[in-house]
Amino acid sequence: MAIAEFNPKDVALAGTPEMRIALQSVLKAGRANVFMRGATSDDRSVVEEVFWDTFEGSNARGGIALIRLWSLVDALQTRRLQDLLLQEGFRFLENAVTASASLRLNLDWGFAPQRLIWSIANVKAARAVARPYRRVRLDRVVHQSVAA
Repeated sequence: MAIAEFNPKDVALAGTPEMRIALQSVLKAGRANVFMRGATSDDRSVVEEVFWDTFEGSNARGGIALIRLWSLVDALQTRRLQDLLLQEGFRFLENAVTASASLRLNLDWGFAPQRLIWSIANVKAARAVARPYRRVRLDRVVHQSVAA
């Protein structure tokens, strides 16, 4: 049996609730465009201020969630992840945030984009299994043509 190597630059896992609060902070701060163009230091400070105003957990857990959020934003700048974000929209971000909570993160390398894609696909599949009979809401009326 191989012994797992300890790397002090690996970031601890975060809880999905903390990661969702981090995502909501980005949206509340009006900075959702960071997922498409990356985050500036101004974006980070505004989002983090909103996050700490709403977060009620320990500082360590909140800090881990923010580190993982900004690493996710950096990883989303790759072409394949950008394409998935454009295709699926906000649902993709929810799945990405959930996946990033438990995926290995190294401070030097960030998230491995391909592993992030696989993890997002696993989260998406797990949600499909958990809610197989969910209602589909239509935003417009669908008319059937009647053959004469």
